[in-house]
Amino acid sequence: AHNHVAKLRHDPAFNLLASFARSYASTIARREDADIFGSVLAGVPPAGRAALRRRRVPTVDLVVVLNGAGSAPQLVQTLCELKSISYCPTRYGQSDTRRCQAAERRAAAVGGERRRACAQLDEELFGMQPGQVGPMQARLNSFPPIRTLVIGSFGEWSAGLADLLATFSHMGADAWMARMGAPSRDVARAALERHMRLQLAACVVRGHAQLLLARAQMARGQAPPHRHAAHGVQADVDACGGVDGLCFRRGDGGGGRRGPARGG
Repeated sequence: AHNHVAKLRHDPAFNLLASFARSYASTIARREDADIFGSVLAGVPPAGRAALRRRRVPTVDLVVVLNGAGSAPQLVQTLCELKSISYCPTRYGQSDTRRCQAAERRAAAVGGERRRACAQLDEELFGMQPGQVGPMQARLNSFPPIRTLVIGSFGEWSAGLADLLATFSHMGADAWMARMGAPSRDVARAALERHMRLQLAACVVRGHAQLLLARAQMARGQAPPHRHAAHGVQADVDACGGVDGLCFRRGDGGGGRRGPARGG
């Protein structure tokens, strides 16, 4: 069941986000990066090497270079963790009154989970005492706070994911304004963000539908169909007109259509 969630919901979504970073924000993005913490684990002392063999190297879903804070922002590596939640009483409470409440609740817990995992590795592998900051926690602290991205079962997502799409659109607006034929930078930024939202929404909803179909087939004793994550990313791009579909009609003059053309 976990493999189906990864292949049908999780992997296509973060593959698509990496594609957004490269295509629309023109920045660097690395998926499932094991070197962030793997480089620290290379220095485990002899006393901890036996325990290290029983542990998996922690990986980061997405490492992306983003604009930092300040009046003259510098590009900084940012860690992003993507989680997908299924509809169940554990995630969706009867008292939830807001559409994205379940996604936000899951997002609020991810940063603490990563920090506790690093603290546990510091104790087991590096001999740190509880409360001490070891090499793994120090490595985590060397980055800005983790951006937590959560997608839900109804096509909703957390504010952190919406903020990431907005950041991509800001970073790519200048380069894409002329390419799209947009009348201004603000219009180009808004068109980029809308286009990414459409692609991601299609990816999230289709992934959840395919997961339900796969589970239904398993319940009937049938093998679920294989779906390659990369194919899903391309399908999302094609469904919204692709990169070439991001254009404005000639002669708009700023008063016509304000969104990216669908279907090229």
